[in-house]
Amino acid sequence: MLLYATINHPNKIVCHPPQKRPEARTCKHPAGLCSAMYMCGSVEVPNPDPSAGLHVRSRSGEVVQLSIPPDHIGFQAGEVLQVASGGRLCATPHYVRAAAAPAVSRNTFAVFMQPCVTEKMYCPAGTAAAACIGRWKPGLTFGEFAEATVRQYYAGGGGGLGAAAALSPRAQHV
Repeated sequence: MLLYATINHPNKIVCHPPQKRPEARTCKHPAGLCSAMYMCGSVEVPNPDPSAGLHVRSRSGEVVQLSIPPDHIGFQAGEVLQVASGGRLCATPHYVRAAAAPAVSRNTFAVFMQPCVTEKMYCPAGTAAAACIGRWKPGLTFGEFAEATVRQYYAGGGGGLGAAAALSPRAQHV
């Protein structure tokens, strides 16, 4: 499975708009992330809500809030890398909480690293059991895997994370 030869790495400014009750959605995907900016209209402001931001589940199961410094970029492993590495890399369950502050949005730039949709996903020989992700089957294309992931996520399955409420008490699956 090739990531370097792919010409379609979607990128976007991810905006979490102001909310009265910040909700969080839990997911797993590989991405490169810049530090977050909190904006009030067109003016950058300090983060007004200490609970706002990126939260991940560590390998030990602990939920940790991460902050990427302004002059750094963060990378998170997703399920595609988990399959391609035979489980040597583990997908990072994560969610983002918007700031619970009137008129303040959380914004970041994300590059979602993925293979071509027609690329078949394989584990290294002898490692398939270690990369067990329920939606993945040997020879499945990335496009087919992505469709199955989206169907499960929006059906309330949390993208294969199990009980997302254990990661975020306010997690929602829509």
